[in-house]
Amino acid sequence: MRQSWIAFLIIGFLFGACGEETPTPKPRIYPRVEYPTGEWTSFEDSNCPFSFEYPEYVEVKRSETYARMNPVHPCWFNLVYPMFNAEIYCSYVPLNSRAEFDEVRMDAFEIIDQINKRSDYMEEIPYRNPQGVSGLVFDFSGPAASPFQFYLTDTSQHFFKGALYFNTQVRPDSLAPVAEFVKKDLERLLGSFKWE
Repeated sequence: MRQSWIAFLIIGFLFGACGEETPTPKPRIYPRVEYPTGEWTSFEDSNCPFSFEYPEYVEVKRSETYARMNPVHPCWFNLVYPMFNAEIYCSYVPLNSRAEFDEVRMDAFEIIDQINKRSDYMEEIPYRNPQGVSGLVFDFSGPAASPFQFYLTDTSQHFFKGALYFNTQVRPDSLAPVAEFVKKDLERLLGSFKWE
């Protein structure tokens, strides 16, 4: 009698578990991103021998120390995207000789080389804007710590470097749309950049 009762329960559970709909797992989704809009303003600072345009929704953040070291020049700052938890680290170095240019350029390439080791692909793009400012732009794809870096220089007096970083774990798929949005901002910034 006990065995038939257990068999009856098992058959009841099997029929109860069978439904018309087959359960499917939920797809992986990412949070919706609200992209900011706003006017552009001019960056001008007495410590910096250059100017450029940047969007008003970006904050300019300065500090006395930079990455746990003292800046070489007082024109070191970050352009902060608080809505994306991202920053563009900006540094400026005045040049007095070709040797100094070679040294800061080598430092920039060492950092770029470290990022490229983690990326799937790096595109190195020579850049020249309408004001005659030139440099190199580095566009990384894949799990790179920084999806975009650049430097602008005249090779004799000025060297300005920028690097985009997100303050989060590197997830290329979820960060790609935000990185593309910031890159469009950077295109306009680079296009408006001029030495004073």
